[in-house]
Amino acid sequence: MCDYPEVNCNRCDEILEIDGIEPDCGNCDLPVLYPENQEVWELYQMLNTQFVHDFHAQLLVFEAFGIQCTRAEAKGLLEKLILIHQMMKAKNVKQNTDNPRS
Repeated sequence: MCDYPEVNCNRCDEILEIDGIEPDCGNCDLPVLYPENQEVWELYQMLNTQFVHDFHAQLLVFEAFGIQCTRAEAKGLLEKLILIHQMMKAKNVKQNTDNPRS
């Protein structure tokens, strides 16, 4: 069982097409990304799991995604991953301040 959300804009598009249910994009938890960064988002979700952390399986994730890149490309990928992480961290902080525990 995966401990990351298997939801993306493509999934919402499928739900709309199959079930006719209009997605509520205004309340979506996904970060706003350019389409070319969708794979980086999927990589981030996979890397950001307890399993990968506990078993030090980051290299396995990169292998599963078939990622092979130059040093410059790796730097660009790392910058994108850091940006997504910062966006998600800021969103979590905002959610926690908007909804403090009683």
